[in-house]
Amino acid sequence: MAAQSVQPLDRDAIMKLVQDADVSFRRRADLPFGQTDDAPDFVARPANGAPSVQEPTTAPDPAPAPPVDAETAPEPMPEAAAPQAEAEAFSPAPPPEEIDLEAIRLAGIEEGRAAMQAEMEAAIEAARAEGHAAGRTEAEENLADARLAFLSAINGLQAQTDDVMVGLRAQLTDAVQQLAAQRAGAAIDAMPLQFRVRIDNLARSLSHAVGDTRLRLHPEDLAAIKPHLDGSDLLSGARIRPDDSLSRGDIVLRVGDIAMEDIMRPIKPEAKA
Repeated sequence: MAAQSVQPLDRDAIMKLVQDADVSFRRRADLPFGQTDDAPDFVARPANGAPSVQEPTTAPDPAPAPPVDAETAPEPMPEAAAPQAEAEAFSPAPPPEEIDLEAIRLAGIEEGRAAMQAEMEAAIEAARAEGHAAGRTEAEENLADARLAFLSAINGLQAQTDDVMVGLRAQLTDAVQQLAAQRAGAAIDAMPLQFRVRIDNLARSLSHAVGDTRLRLHPEDLAAIKPHLDGSDLLSGARIRPDDSLSRGDIVLRVGDIAMEDIMRPIKPEAKA
C-alpha cells in the first residue's frame, strides 16, 4: 500500500476519528458516586464491624469493536508534535494598512491647486505672448506712420529751407549791393572827376553809334559830377537825367539804339531811358 500524505486535521475530522476509534477510547459504564476507575471495589461493613458479604461490582464487558479495514481506515493521528509544528509554521497575515482619509483629501487639494496654478500660468503666458505680438504690430504701424510724418516734415523743412535760403540770398545780395553803392557814392563824392572819366570811357566805346546820347545816373551821382560835365567833349551835349532806380555808381548810357549799362543790380522794370 502506498504511503499517503499527512493532511492537517480540522475539528470535524478529529471528532470523526474519536467516534470511529477503538473501544479503549470509549468511556466505561457509569460508576457510583465517588468511585473511580482506579479505586477498589467498595465493601460495606455493618455497625458491629463484621464485614458483610457483598457481590463485587464489576463493569459489564464492552461490546466488541467492529473490524477495521486497513485500506479504508484513516491514517493514525500524528503525535502532539504535528499540531505544534503546524502552529509554528503558521504565520498570520499582516494587519491591513491604516488608510488616512484626511491626508488623502489634503493631498488631492494640493494636486488640484497645483493643476489650477499650472493652467493659470499657461493662460497668463499665452495672454502675454498675444499682447506682445499685438503691441509689436501696433508699434510697427505707429513707427511707419511716424516715419512718414518725419519724412514729410523733413521734405517740408527742406522746401522751407530752400525758400528761406533764396530769400536770404536775395537779402544778402541787396545788402552787399547797397554797401557797394554806398562806398561807390562816397568815392564819387570824394573824386567826381574820376567818375566822369569812367563815363567818358563808356561813351567813347559807343562813339561809332549814330544818334542822341542819353545818360542816366543816380541823382546824387549826377549832382556830384555836374560841375565837371563842361570839360567832357562826349557828354557836353548829352541828355542827362537822374534815375532813382539806380544805385550810386550805376551808369546807363544809350546812343541811338545801342545801350550800355554798368550797374550793380538790375534796373527796375518801370525805369526807362
